[in-house]
Amino acid sequence: MKDKPPKDDKLAEEARLWDERKLTPAGWEDAPEAIPRVADSMPISIRLPRQMIAILKEFAKREGIGYQVLIKQWLDDRIRHEHARQKRDVRFPGPIIRLQAAVFQISPTLSLTPEASLDVVGQLASRLPVPG
Repeated sequence: MKDKPPKDDKLAEEARLWDERKLTPAGWEDAPEAIPRVADSMPISIRLPRQMIAILKEFAKREGIGYQVLIKQWLDDRIRHEHARQKRDVRFPGPIIRLQAAVFQISPTLSLTPEASLDVVGQLASRLPVPG
């Protein structure tokens, strides 16, 4: 027989204990086998501008995850994208021809000023130095 889900009053009591810091994860055992490919993971060190880290943290906060998790997700997405793009390349004896979606011009009659159209992330990004 399957375990019954906890009742609302039990969940409320547990939430109260967590809020009052009477319940903590102290003494819990780590479960690395629950993390996919943890044995294949390798720590690295990378230097990023402080403003870029601030932007990444803001994006991660919006997603409700840590910024390092967000970076890993973005890297994974990009790797998958590049892999799929390479599969789409049509190869002829000459230059590579890629399939491309249509491009649309943005209307020049926007009513917002550039400053008004930026959110927190856009404002932080606008402060980054332009590479060149």
